[in-house]
Amino acid sequence: MEKQSNFSELMTYAGKRKYLTYASLVLSGISSVLSVFPFVFLYRRIQEVLSVAPDFANATHVVFNGRLLALPCLTWPSISAP
Repeated sequence: MEKQSNFSELMTYAGKRKYLTYASLVLSGISSVLSVFPFVFLYRRIQEVLSVAPDFANATHVVFNGRLLALPCLTWPSISAP
């Protein structure tokens, strides 16, 4: 008897609702990509501050990057809830 692959075994458990398994795979991928964005904005904020180090008045996009950095904290209830 030939062993099934892990994915085909998972699909046998899904039964009639295989579309939900595919939807969860897509949504999980989107979530993984979006979870990186706060770190990108943090990097951009630090990079701008360090690039104008002696004269911090020239750091023009720090507020914008800071707002984008704080956006996930405001939109994800599990993080902003006390």
